[in-house]
Amino acid sequence: MRNEFRHSGFEEPMFGKVITPCVTCIHLHQLSPVPQCEAFPERIPEKIIRGNVDHTGPVEGDGGIRYSPHKEKLEAKKAIEKQQKKTISAYYDMRIRMETAEISRRAGHIMHTPPMDDMTDEEREEFKRQVGNAKTWYEIDERWRDLIEAGEAWIEKFLRKK
Repeated sequence: MRNEFRHSGFEEPMFGKVITPCVTCIHLHQLSPVPQCEAFPERIPEKIIRGNVDHTGPVEGDGGIRYSPHKEKLEAKKAIEKQQKKTISAYYDMRIRMETAEISRRAGHIMHTPPMDDMTDEEREEFKRQVGNAKTWYEIDERWRDLIEAGEAWIEKFLRKK
């Protein structure tokens, strides 16, 4: 049986635990193996746990007991959410750095291939500038993406001949 709820939330595929509003409520039964509270002694409905329904108002079956924040828990939740945002931001920053490195690697491999030979010096400089500034593949002009792919195809063909 999964007990993540009583600690800090429930598992969410990419970013770890998601903090449900219930975690900060004074009515939550902290040590229960399933999410339970004064309003829902059997089990808190999934729609409330996931935050899809605001329990500051009436919800069928809650016996008139509503969400009521516990000050210390609310502060802890805010601190955890702040850390989660930093983690997510760091994850996306890492992904951008990885994609930028991959773009540079791909462009570097084709610099001395026949598709690059027909370029003027100005075009080469524009290519280098745009590839150097790109954080994602789609920030590069389509003609330069096509050129990189043509260069890679030429390299692949060349290597098969050997």
